[in-house]
Amino acid sequence: MLLGLLAVAGCAEERVLRGVQHLTQTPYDAYLTALRGARLDETALGRTWIMAGVAAVATPLAIESPYQEVGYLDPREVTARAYFIRLQQGQRLDVQIAVHAGDSSRVFVDLFEVPDDSTDNLRHVAIADSANRLVVEAREPLTYILRMQPELLRGGRYTLDIVVDASLGFPVAGRSNAAVQSLFGAEREGGRRSHEGVDIFAPRGTPVLAISSGYVARIDETNLGGKVIWVRDAHRNQAYYYAHLDQQLVSANTRVEAGDTLGLVGNTGNARSTPSHLHFGIYATRRAVDPYPYIQDMPDTPLELAADTSRLGSWARVTASTAFLRYSPNPRSEKLGELPRHTALRVVAGSGSWYRVALPDGTGGFVLAHQIEDAFEPLRSRAVAAGVPVRGQATSAAVPIDSVSVASHLPVFGEFGDYLGVTSPSGRTGWIEAME
Repeated sequence: MLLGLLAVAGCAEERVLRGVQHLTQTPYDAYLTALRGARLDETALGRTWIMAGVAAVATPLAIESPYQEVGYLDPREVTARAYFIRLQQGQRLDVQIAVHAGDSSRVFVDLFEVPDDSTDNLRHVAIADSANRLVVEAREPLTYILRMQPELLRGGRYTLDIVVDASLGFPVAGRSNAAVQSLFGAEREGGRRSHEGVDIFAPRGTPVLAISSGYVARIDETNLGGKVIWVRDAHRNQAYYYAHLDQQLVSANTRVEAGDTLGLVGNTGNARSTPSHLHFGIYATRRAVDPYPYIQDMPDTPLELAADTSRLGSWARVTASTAFLRYSPNPRSEKLGELPRHTALRVVAGSGSWYRVALPDGTGGFVLAHQIEDAFEPLRSRAVAAGVPVRGQATSAAVPIDSVSVASHLPVFGEFGDYLGVTSPSGRTGWIEAME
């Protein structure tokens, strides 16, 4: 049942532009098959790796584009990370993961579509290419989960870049978002009809451009649109409508490429009494869709990394009286919890002025970097009786990784609920119950 979440859904709809392969078996699945062939799925380590992949897609953290994360995948631990991303119809998702020099880890990068914002029925839609890049377009408003997971006992530092942008070019030369002054759905003729496109204002004679490759399906002149051009994009199965042109500079049935000049901005048709502009529309399966997300220029430069990446992979602790654990690196995002002073956490990535952290119970989120400190120096020491187990996680169900053979004083580097983070006599980091 759980492994079913990770299966490829066969032939997905063609919404992928490049950098993505549709295979009957993904590299992740091939690796999983290899684990089973070696019977490693029957070991605790193998089972943990499988469940880490499932748990990651069930509990992703949200990000907003443009997003950059510098992180660390600890080869000593089994880990997977997932990111929750929303796209509007017509937007493009571009993901690039760079594994830093000297780190030879193979990282599996998989993209899942989330129907109805529920992780109960995920659909696998894409994998990254050999250069760890993945580019997809959303043909409808969609939510995705991006998962990255290294092979067993492999890891290292990486940089993850996620950018959401328009999937098509802008249709008026030298213009941008500010020139769009009438949006899709606006009332026309006293509410008798709605605006099936956007109006982009520019001086008469400004070049009107093809926003993608395609062919000119029709050249026409109508009472409503004046001089119009229809361009058919067979790859995306949609048509582009350019209206109110002053001149049409292409012929029907000719091939055009993105950036080619189709005509010139004017105010023909029912726009004779308005300033010159291009009415631009997109029709998918003969239905008008909002063209703005297809052409809207979006920011593509992430916030500069201010968090100290020397902490990656290390234990740290909260220094503020209370730090908020958040769903995304945004002070207005959902609070996942409140972390009191001295709460121990592991820094796994940095983004802007935030750390992505993992808590001792396996949960995680984002914390402001200035609210934590290194945990190298102990808070205090704790007297511990002989025979007390030191556990791998801060829970009674966690497997002991060490024990105290004789009564000792152990250095305490942090706290978490009813547990203390300590360094065992043999030098291992673990957890003991505070009331021991």
